[in-house]
Amino acid sequence: MNDAKRILILGASGMIGRALYQRLNRHRGWKITGTFYTHPDLEQCFIPLTLGQPGRMEEILEAICPDVIVSALRGDFGKQLEVHRAAAEYLERSGGRMIFLSTANVFDNSTDTAHVESDPTDSGSEYGKYKIACEKMLSEILGENLAILRLPFVWGKNSPRVLQVREGCQKGCLEVYEGLKSNHASDMQIAEYVEWIIEREKSGIFHVGTSELMDYPQFIRKMVERSGWKQPEFQREYTPEVLAVLTEREDIPERLSWTTERLLAYLSDSRLDDEGGEQSVVTKNAELCKTVIGTVKISRYLPYPCDPEPEIAEENGQIRRIVTASHRFRLHNVPIASSEVPETAVDSVQEITPIVYQSCMYPEQIRIYPVELEFTDRGIVFQVRGQQWIISEKDASSVEILDWRAKLEKKSCIPCTNCGKCSW
Repeated sequence: MNDAKRILILGASGMIGRALYQRLNRHRGWKITGTFYTHPDLEQCFIPLTLGQPGRMEEILEAICPDVIVSALRGDFGKQLEVHRAAAEYLERSGGRMIFLSTANVFDNSTDTAHVESDPTDSGSEYGKYKIACEKMLSEILGENLAILRLPFVWGKNSPRVLQVREGCQKGCLEVYEGLKSNHASDMQIAEYVEWIIEREKSGIFHVGTSELMDYPQFIRKMVERSGWKQPEFQREYTPEVLAVLTEREDIPERLSWTTERLLAYLSDSRLDDEGGEQSVVTKNAELCKTVIGTVKISRYLPYPCDPEPEIAEENGQIRRIVTASHRFRLHNVPIASSEVPETAVDSVQEITPIVYQSCMYPEQIRIYPVELEFTDRGIVFQVRGQQWIISEKDASSVEILDWRAKLEKKSCIPCTNCGKCSW
């Protein structure tokens, strides 16, 4: 269901918000806007939102007219509740949908076992009580137009938790929770879930996280080992409890299920082979992928918020799909079948690059469409924004792999470009 959608991300400048923006921004026809509070440097497609500003949320909703709102907000609980109520009431009138990111802490007063979606909530913390109140309020207003994602410990490649662990390794000591069993989620897994929920128009409660539980100190030790850092001395805080959310839903696709090993590989920038072992360990911000057309260096550095997250998919130990916005591919004197020219044609040189799209009416709205590269039985398939080129595998040596990076500059209104945004 890739129809045109206007999607508003509340809290888009945070760790999860950035992952959501980068993931959802890949879709043609989806117009993504995000709010920020603490990162005013994010200008393209980001608008400021300060909790507690009277009428500010209503102004944003009237300006954006979102079909879907994804909430990754943080801040004062009472003020968040007001913002969510305004957003829900708007969506109730417009028929839109909301995805609300909640927490495993809705069960933090019942910590003898992991919890599934149908378990009754029971929290003793202010944080958990706020999330329960927000879940209840949104459910009463939106009903089937609401999806709730409950999250355990959330990690990202440069998240505060990862930085805290790395700093502890440098100092030689790190506080850990002894006796705590938990599961974990990554920012990327959450973004993949949200994308799927929007595409399929799913509703209800979803527990997102790794499929198994692990002792917290064991998880930290494995992460330190996989990252190549020096093992610190643990300062243990005894916490004999279980804080984990597992899913009982049967409609979740297998690709959204993450194991602990997959999460650790993601955090340490390494991939897994079919047996769960490391196939290739990479540098901190890049990965070398050997393919029939040559080695593609996938960069994990995303210079702009609109840069799409790269993807690598494998099958039986072979790379089958790459999504990259950091490369262009030059095809020299090879027969090419394209979506525009069904019959095979020979071009002397054909260059396939990512596409930067900028609206003339809304120049701050910028999107980068990556090159999608697939290795299939019918040949090597290149695709950008719906257009497709196919070459035979025997012509793989004729492909030249070059670096590419978007050249984005802050647009000035002087001299006037006659974009029509302010007046005619």
